[in-house]
Amino acid sequence: MIAWTIVQIAVLIWAIQMLWKYYKANGGNKFGLPEPPGPYGLPVVGYMPFIGSKAHLTFVKLAQKYGDIFQVQFGTQKVVVLNSFDVIKEALNKDASFAGRPSSAAAEIFVTETTSSFTMRTGDAQWKFLRKLAIKALSMFASSRNSRLEAVIDEASEELHAELSLQWTTN
Repeated sequence: MIAWTIVQIAVLIWAIQMLWKYYKANGGNKFGLPEPPGPYGLPVVGYMPFIGSKAHLTFVKLAQKYGDIFQVQFGTQKVVVLNSFDVIKEALNKDASFAGRPSSAAAEIFVTETTSSFTMRTGDAQWKFLRKLAIKALSMFASSRNSRLEAVIDEASEELHAELSLQWTTN
């Protein structure tokens, strides 16, 4: 009886190993295309516990390690992160290739009736409007006019710092 159980466990481990090798041999996805590099996450939750409250800084560090295009796992959902002006511009210019994402729980949280993010939307009219707006904002940011934008950001950050300092000293 014990020998039969050991054989069953060995066959199960062998089957899982063969499936894993097949999965990796096909590039890890159903199309057989290579996936972008990225950090490994934990089972079920993925990389979410390691993101922290300042996701943008975490993504900058990951971009330094993995490049401008990398992927992270949020729960069971793989998310590809584009982390440079040129890559984002290329993705926005090829809108048909990047539109029509599958619906997910994370997307439903970020896209509501009152707020929306063009990164989580499909190729509808609002997505196209937000896409054009993002392209204009990115090109303005990357152009020589960014000194004006920089001055506005500096002024806003100084005001925010003063306000937060005032709140911390009164509490």
